[in-house]
Amino acid sequence: MVSIGVKKFANAYKDEYWGNFSKCFPVINLKRGMFENIPIDVLSSLVGLLGEEQLEKWLNYEIEELDKIKPIDLLKTDDGLKALKMYILSMPN
Repeated sequence: MVSIGVKKFANAYKDEYWGNFSKCFPVINLKRGMFENIPIDVLSSLVGLLGEEQLEKWLNYEIEELDKIKPIDLLKTDDGLKALKMYILSMPN
């Protein structure tokens, strides 16, 4: 069952919005290791917004608006990935 916050963000997601947004960040060349399962567009956007130093901490932080689900766990489902991308789009930069 998808949670209310996740569903709200997933339903608001549009490929066009994400495509335009993610193009604003250069593709990063990070040692993938623990970030191996994260799509490169998501990873590059997060590094652009947060910096490499904060990335791991943020990915493992329970986000209130996303039903206290960790971003790293949202990557496991299609709706979760859409919700995460829409949440990233809404982050102040």
